[in-house]
Amino acid sequence: MGHEIPVIDISPFYSKDHVTRAQLGREIDKACCEVGFFAIANHGVDLDLLKALKEEATNFFSLPVAEKLLTPRPAPHILRGYSPILEESLYSTIGVQNMEDLKESFTFGNPDVDPDDPYYFTPTAIEAGHFVPNAWPNRPSKFGEIMVEFYREMNTLAENMHKIFALALGLEEDYFSQMINKPFSMARIINYPAQTIPPEANQIRAGEHTDYDNLTLLLAEEDSGGLQVRGLDGHWIDVPIPEDAFIVNIGDIMMRWTNDRWLSNRHRVVNPPPEKASDSDRLSVVYFCEPNYDAVVECVPTCSTENRPAKYAPISAGDYVKQKFTSQTTFEAWNEEDREKFDTQDTELRFNDKER
Repeated sequence: MGHEIPVIDISPFYSKDHVTRAQLGREIDKACCEVGFFAIANHGVDLDLLKALKEEATNFFSLPVAEKLLTPRPAPHILRGYSPILEESLYSTIGVQNMEDLKESFTFGNPDVDPDDPYYFTPTAIEAGHFVPNAWPNRPSKFGEIMVEFYREMNTLAENMHKIFALALGLEEDYFSQMINKPFSMARIINYPAQTIPPEANQIRAGEHTDYDNLTLLLAEEDSGGLQVRGLDGHWIDVPIPEDAFIVNIGDIMMRWTNDRWLSNRHRVVNPPPEKASDSDRLSVVYFCEPNYDAVVECVPTCSTENRPAKYAPISAGDYVKQKFTSQTTFEAWNEEDREKFDTQDTELRFNDKER
């Protein structure tokens, strides 16, 4: 029944012991090859900050909708500000028309854009909205301050995870560093409200999808109606949420960098069982680590051989993400058999690897 989601202690990375660091690399490589998901313990992020963040996020989502809407997304293609329930459908990113997700969110990006650095203001960056300034709500009063601190902590953790990835792939530790030093990364706090009204058919908290990024860092709550990842055998695996740990998953760009050695896997957030639905609020905080928009995404030197040549042509990270958004398969392209399966098998439907 698929693979378990391992919990990996990353403290050996911070040591000088080559043996334990090498073992850490092997553990990471195994998890990334088999399921693309793992939890990290001893990550070094301030636990008091995480506690404060959860409190501020809970207070924000408790505000009236009209007040939350005072910081809306500035444009449909720009992920900043508040997104209300039913505004998004993650199923659409894999070419499946389905009901909208049962979640609300607040998204923010890089708070440390240098106003004197033209890199952040090229036509490419402006058109894509990579570095749009953040707009913070008036309440809670410390919301913006804590979110900025969290973003910076996540940026540091992501930099270290890339160094661990480099070790796991047999590369120099700083191999990725110059490709992620001006990232268009973003963070998002997500609230999955209690379900006092039964969902529509096929409607879940977050539809099946993969992430487009290098890696995703997730801080979540252990509760019913949680995160699931698809195992190699096609069955869904509940992702455990260890206390004080982050869940890490590989994104599409890292999968491409590794020539599909590492797996950017389908995942979703399911509904709680009906008997727990009315008391099932769930909060998640996510950091999506993107590269620099001009970083070249191409097979790393250790992931191709004569018998396994590079599968993809080089492409910039910015162009790749734009391509993913603009060339998604439409629901109309699916044949009648696929449509019938989707209608009858509810959220257990899996389209295998048709879109990959």
